[in-house]
Amino acid sequence: MRPILIILITLLACFSCQREIIEHPDCDKLKTGIIDGNEQAVKTEIEKLTADLHPERDVEDEIGQLSNLQLLVDRINTSCGSINASLECYACLYSYPPQSVILIEFYEGDVLFSEMIRIITPSNDILRFGGLGNE
Repeated sequence: MRPILIILITLLACFSCQREIIEHPDCDKLKTGIIDGNEQAVKTEIEKLTADLHPERDVEDEIGQLSNLQLLVDRINTSCGSINASLECYACLYSYPPQSVILIEFYEGDVLFSEMIRIITPSNDILRFGGLGNE
């Protein structure tokens, strides 16, 4: 009886744990959102990639999000081969919390689309979408 109880408790513990699952963005929806200026669509796709990006503060990075922003850029580039993402600046927009800027570029037909995406860069929470443009 005791081994069955231990197995049941172990299984219950395993199934009750919630893991942060990283979804792949829908690259077409991301591009369409950028083209149309649809911030909600862009937010939905970007935040699929930031669900596990918690800050890791240290002496060189008081906010703790620089490596997370670089990872976000890598995830965009890896997940969406037709999109080129690059980190333009880290915690450079002075707000509370500070915001960073990622440049997204892609071709749609013969037209090059280039858009800045603001990323909220808190020292106590995951990265979040902050808006389009660098205002």
